[in-house]
Amino acid sequence: MALIHNIKSHPLIIPIVEVIAKAISFINILLLIRIFSINEYADYSYIISIILWASVLMDSGINDLIYNKSLLKDSSNLNKLFSSKIYLSLIVILFLSFYFAIKKPLLVNSAIILSFVIFFSSLSALFKMYSRGNGFIDIDITTIISEPILRLVFLTFIYFSTPFITWQLWQVFLVYLLAGFLAFVYNYFRLSQYFKFKLLFDNIKAFIEQIKDTLSESKFFLLYYLMFIGLQRIDIIIIEKYCSKSDLAIFSSAITLFQVAHLFFFSLITSKFMMLYERKNYLIKYLLPGVFLIAIISQFISPFIFKYLFPPEYAGGSLVFNYIILSIIPSVFSLYFITKNNYEGKTKLNFIFLMVMLFLKIIIYNYLKSDNLAVYYTVYGLIEILLLLIFFIHNLFYESTSSK
Repeated sequence: MALIHNIKSHPLIIPIVEVIAKAISFINILLLIRIFSINEYADYSYIISIILWASVLMDSGINDLIYNKSLLKDSSNLNKLFSSKIYLSLIVILFLSFYFAIKKPLLVNSAIILSFVIFFSSLSALFKMYSRGNGFIDIDITTIISEPILRLVFLTFIYFSTPFITWQLWQVFLVYLLAGFLAFVYNYFRLSQYFKFKLLFDNIKAFIEQIKDTLSESKFFLLYYLMFIGLQRIDIIIIEKYCSKSDLAIFSSAITLFQVAHLFFFSLITSKFMMLYERKNYLIKYLLPGVFLIAIISQFISPFIFKYLFPPEYAGGSLVFNYIILSIIPSVFSLYFITKNNYEGKTKLNFIFLMVMLFLKIIIYNYLKSDNLAVYYTVYGLIEILLLLIFFIHNLFYESTSSK
C-alpha cells in the first residue's frame, strides 16, 4: 500500500503508464508486422477499423457515462449500465458476423474472434474509466497494463515459432482473445475490493426495459463517441476503397505510432481533468508546450523508427507520420473541450460538432477519390484544425454570454 500511496502523489503516473502500455502495444504491432505479410497486415488494419467503429455501439456511450458519473460521485444504475453493455455488445457482434459473412467472407472468422477480443478489452476499459473517475489509481494502472503485457508474452512466443508454424490471422486473434479474457478476469477481481459489478437479468420484459433505460441515459455519449471513432477510423476505410493494400498498411502504421502520443494526452486530460478545468491557465502553461514538444521531437525520430523498427516496405510511413503528428496539437485541445462539454452536460453538442466534421471528411474523400496518401494525411490534419476552431469559438461565445 505504501507504493500506491506514493504514486497517488505523482500527477503524471497514469499518463506515463498509458504510454508504457501503448509502447508495449506498439511492439505488439511490430511483431504482427513481422509475423504477417504487408497484405495480411492490411487485412488486419481493415478489420480492426470496422470493429472498433462498431465497438462504439457495443459500448453505447456507457464507458464515458460511467466516467462522468464517477467524476460527479454518482453511483446510481452502475450494474444496469454494466449489464446493458454486455447485452448490447453481444447483439452488435452478431450483426458484425453477418456483415463480414456478406462483405468479406474470407475474413469472417478473424472478424468474429476479434469482435470478442474488443468486447473483453472494452469491459476492462469500463473498469479503467470507473476507477479513474473515482481516483482508484491502483486499479487504473492494472487495467491499463495487464492486457498489453499478456499480448506481448503470447505474441513473442508466436514470433519465435514462425520458422516452425505458419500462423493465420484468426489463430493470432484467438491468442489475443485469451489475453483479453485473462486481463478481464484479473481486473474484475481487483476492482471488486472497491465495487463489484454484477450482471443483471430477470426476464425478457425487464431486459428490454433495461436496454431502453440505458440508451435513454447514454444516447448522446453513444452518438458523440460514434462520431469520434468514425472521425479517427474513416480514413482507413476510405483508403481501403481507393488505394492499394500497401498504402493502407503504411497509413495504418503511421496512425498506430500517432496514437502512442495521442493516448498520453488523452490519459493526462481524463486523469487530471478537474485540475485543468479549475485552473485553465494550465492548458497554456503546461499542456500547450508539451504538445508542441512532442510534435517537434517526433519529426526528428520518426525516420529512425521506421528505418530500424519497421520492415523496408513501410519506409513511406515516416513521411505520413510527420504530417499526421502535427494534428496532435489541435486534437489534444479538442479532447479537452469534449471532456469539458461532457462534464457540463453538453454531450449533445459534442455529437453535433463531430458529426459535421465526420460527414465533411467523408464528402471530401469521396469527391476526390484519390489514390495518393498525401490527400489523406492533409485532410486528416485540416479536419482536426477545423474541429478545434469550432470548439474554441463556441467556448468563447459560451464563456462570454454566461459571464453576463
